[in-house]
Amino acid sequence: MKLITRIIEPKKVTVIWQAPENGSGYPIGKRLVVGEIRNEGGKTWLKYYNNQDTEEAVKQGFTGLTSYPYEPDKEFNGTLLDVLSKRVPPSSRTDYENYLRSYRISPHAEGISVLSLLAYTTGEIAGDGFTFLHSFEDAQPPFDFTIQIAGFRYNGLKVFSNPNVLQDKQVAFVLENSNPHDKDAVAITCEGQTLGYVPRGLTGVVRTLMARYKVSTSVERINGTLDRPNIFIFVEVR
Repeated sequence: MKLITRIIEPKKVTVIWQAPENGSGYPIGKRLVVGEIRNEGGKTWLKYYNNQDTEEAVKQGFTGLTSYPYEPDKEFNGTLLDVLSKRVPPSSRTDYENYLRSYRISPHAEGISVLSLLAYTTGEIAGDGFTFLHSFEDAQPPFDFTIQIAGFRYNGLKVFSNPNVLQDKQVAFVLENSNPHDKDAVAITCEGQTLGYVPRGLTGVVRTLMARYKVSTSVERINGTLDRPNIFIFVEVR
């Protein structure tokens, strides 16, 4: 098991929203970039965007976080970190170390905070559709992080019907500049087969890291069910 030993405190966390599926609570459809959390000069604030993604999100039922209803371009601060802390477990929880390891974070990692833990684990809560992604803005190697492959059910599962065979395999990022759906798309491949894609909100991050540094990737964690597997890759930036 590879573990992240150095945590980068984020300057920016991208806020993603995906419409939850009726009944199951599983997020479905397109991942929409609806805002950002900035963390600079000792201050942390949330700002929702006013863009094509938020317009689409509102049509699908997006209303913002419960404590911070959607209001474009307004900066929310105050008790923001207290609100966000509810999306990650407290260090006093008896299974806290196991929780960290499940996200491949060493219990002895340096730099764990509410915001960094949110960004490294995505802070997902079943049913509300929100996830939070680290931007690694101005981050200097060496550092590691994990990514959940988007679209594996529609790509990799067709080739690897038993996803467990992928454990520990090397994978690669492939830029798809001619992708008709997203010119910034980054495919994740294994043995020449497309497993899925880097999630929206992280494609720019991955492209920047690939252009500047040496990036290596491998399948690190597989969970979920056979018909809804979740595949996580471990990304090493050097």
